[in-house]
Amino acid sequence: MRLRLADGVSGALGGVVTPPRNSLISPAVGSLYRKHEPQPKISMAISKEEVQHIASLARLRFSDEEEDRMADEMSSLLDYVDKLREVDTAGVPPMSHVLTEENVFREDEVEQRIKRKDALSNAPETDGTYVLVPKVIE
Repeated sequence: MRLRLADGVSGALGGVVTPPRNSLISPAVGSLYRKHEPQPKISMAISKEEVQHIASLARLRFSDEEEDRMADEMSSLLDYVDKLREVDTAGVPPMSHVLTEENVFREDEVEQRIKRKDALSNAPETDGTYVLVPKVIE
């Protein structure tokens, strides 16, 4: 299985990571970067009983065929996560997001969208300032 990571990911696959400009991670965390130590390969097979337990927690019901399929799919997901553990992340700063994009918000500007007279023109009854509605509490 070959992993293809986006540009900017460092480690065994090459490239350099630059944290996003709006990163919430403090520079002081730099000393906590995990050194890459190859992890032993662990089989992540999910049993049918574990699928049944997870399904009961999620209040789901599966047929026998669906339970078998879910066990295979969950096992393959966990195997993929285990494969990601092989990537050398030494020196890679923790990030709050993988993209360097920032939220771009416009400045708030106060403006009159609709005049009061126009807004009240559709109301069945007004006092000139507010919409009048029938009293509902006795």
